Amino acid sequence: PVARALGILGKAAMPAAIGVQEAGGTYMGTANEIMDMSHEDLFRQSEEFRELVRNGTSPEEAKISLANRAGQVAAAVQFPLAAATGTLVSRFEANPFKAVTARGALQNIGKETMEELVQSGTGQFAQNVGTTVADNDRSLIEGVGSSAVEGAVYGMGTAAALSGPAVGRNMAGQAIKAAVGGIQARSNAVTK
Repeated sequence: PVARALGILGKAAMPAAIGVQEAGGTYMGTANEIMDMSHEDLFRQSEEFRELVRNGTSPEEAKISLANRAGQVAAAVQFPLAAATGTLVSRFEANPFKAVTARGALQNIGKETMEELVQSGTGQFAQNVGTTVADNDRSLIEGVGSSAVEGAVYGMGTAAALSGPAVGRNMAGQAIKAAVGGIQARSNAVTK
C-alpha cells in the first residue's frame, strides 16, 4: 500500500508542478495587466475598485489589492487545467534530453504542441476571468485563439529543439553499438 501510494504521488508530482508553474505565470500576467491600468480606467471599469476607494482605500492600494485578487482568481482557474494537460507531457518534461527514436521525438513534439496549445488558451481564458475583477466588461474569450496558436508554435519549436539532440544521441549510441559489435565479430573471427 505504501509503495503504491508513493507511485501515485510520483506520477502526480510532475503534472502538479506544471500546474503550479502555469498558474504562477497566469497570476503574474493578470496582476501586471491590472497594475498597468490607470486609476481612471479602473474607476470607469471596476465596481470593486470604486467600492474600495469609497470605503477609504487609496487608489494605489485599491489597485494593488485588485491586482492581487485578480491574479489569485486567474491562478485558481489555470492550475487544474494546466495540471490536467500536463499529464500529456510529464514524462517528456521530466527528462527532455532522454535519448529517443525519431518516432518518439515526433510523439513528444505532437504532445508538447497540444499541451502548449491548450495551456496557452486556458491561460488567456483564466487571465480574462481574473481581469473581470478590474474590467467588468472584459470578454472571457478575448485573445484565447491567438494565445493558443502562439503556444502551439512555441511548444512545437521547443520540443523539436530538445528532441533533435535526443534522437541524435540515440542514433549515435546505436551506431557505436553496431561498430563495437562489428569489431568484436571481426576480432573473434581473427582469433579462431
